[in-house]
Amino acid sequence: MPDCCWIFLVALVGSILCVKGGIVLGPRMGGLDLPTGHKQHERPVPYLGGIGVMAALMLFVVMDGFQLTTTESTTLISLTVSGSMIFFMGLADDRWNLCYRLRLLVQSVAALIMIFGAGVALVNLGELVPTIFLGLGVLSIPLTIFGVLSVSNALNMMDGIDGLSGLLSLISFLLLAIIAYSAGDQTNGLLALSLAGGVMGFLLYNMRCCGRHGAEVYLGDNGSMLIGFMLAWLFIDLSQGPDPAMTPVTALFLFSLPLYDSALTIARRVWLGKSPFRADRSHLHHLLLDAGASVETAAFILAGFHLLLGLVGLFGLYLGVAEWLLFQVFVLLSLVYAFVVLRPWRFVPWMRILMVRLGITLQHGTGIFIGGIHPDDVDSLVAELRPLLQPRAGIRAYAYSPRLLTHESVFIVVDIGSWYEVRRTLPRLRQYLSMEHPYEVRQYIARNPSNDRRSARRNPDYELRRTDRRGQLPLREILLAPEHGAAIQWRDYDYRRWSLKEQPGSELAS
Repeated sequence: MPDCCWIFLVALVGSILCVKGGIVLGPRMGGLDLPTGHKQHERPVPYLGGIGVMAALMLFVVMDGFQLTTTESTTLISLTVSGSMIFFMGLADDRWNLCYRLRLLVQSVAALIMIFGAGVALVNLGELVPTIFLGLGVLSIPLTIFGVLSVSNALNMMDGIDGLSGLLSLISFLLLAIIAYSAGDQTNGLLALSLAGGVMGFLLYNMRCCGRHGAEVYLGDNGSMLIGFMLAWLFIDLSQGPDPAMTPVTALFLFSLPLYDSALTIARRVWLGKSPFRADRSHLHHLLLDAGASVETAAFILAGFHLLLGLVGLFGLYLGVAEWLLFQVFVLLSLVYAFVVLRPWRFVPWMRILMVRLGITLQHGTGIFIGGIHPDDVDSLVAELRPLLQPRAGIRAYAYSPRLLTHESVFIVVDIGSWYEVRRTLPRLRQYLSMEHPYEVRQYIARNPSNDRRSARRNPDYELRRTDRRGQLPLREILLAPEHGAAIQWRDYDYRRWSLKEQPGSELAS
């Protein structure tokens, strides 16, 4: 078996064992992330996921020391010392919430060890301007430190939902391994693969998949800062030297999404007069959650976007696209990103509509919509649906008068109560109803006035969607209770206002 496969498997197994040990020992050692402040989890979770990544790094050092590859001893020592400093500083920050100045100081010292101990430093930025090669000269050391700090903290800032930082870093490590092996740099290729194995071992306990509705362990600052530092090491080492494996602009694309998000978040906080290190809910993944995406859906959407940007940089490298042109594309994409994210009142509804069109189940919808029903078919359809639903599922049928039809039409809302149940029930209803009935079947999304666009009228209490079936009066509601199994109440509503009120003279029949 090739060396790359061996080191990946060894790192993966070592990471799994260490992360599992961290999950067991976390509560005993006080290593728990408590659900306080802006944090959304409901129970204490161990934050020792970085142990798996640190174990993968140490396994690489040991295997490299036994001549798996040939690396100078000073580089290995520098790698071990600087990586350990970052890891234990992050562990202390998780435990005692260190001052950000102390964190930056330790990261700067680790960067200096990387520069003077391993000789990994930024010496040029490539051809960012046509025909001009930007060498750094005396600015090499400060800009290298700045680059390490930027990458380390950018990934830490993106670590806001389960699986996100792990997926982004896994993609970056795998792309770096491809670049390193393509250039014949076996050492950095093995390092990237070992770290990828460490991240994957952590993701097995962090991602919401295989029936798991919450993470068993978090990456913590100890893991996110270590991963960010190792990414910075590889970015710089592979893009510098007399015969680099990639250009500095390629490194920007391989880490574009965390850079975009962190830069925009810091700029927004400074503009609002807040500390750039103060946590809030202004990141892109928070906007996706506001649009109704589940945690796992948001993580996969952003991971796919990150992979796409990384492939742009990879293809640009191998197709020989000019560095200055790729840099202009990177800057243009950053401006587009800023334009979209800084308009959440537009972005959130657009993303919700797009996800609904793609058939993605949203967390905001705990019901199922069935539309285009003739009033005479309501009773028979309800009787058909009842065996397919949970015993306590409620059914509401709404009758309205479309402008283009001569008769009333009915749409049914099935209240499931949980979006997880909607995700399981919706495909079954679609398959059943598509065989005999031409009905529209989709998830029923709860309306959110803070996100939806409204057309303001003179009366602030009179707000109406520009296009909405509920604006086509008259509309009646039939309440079908599960314990009765039949219509128990008819009510006429005035839907021109947000508050539903019973019209005078309406008849109630049980």
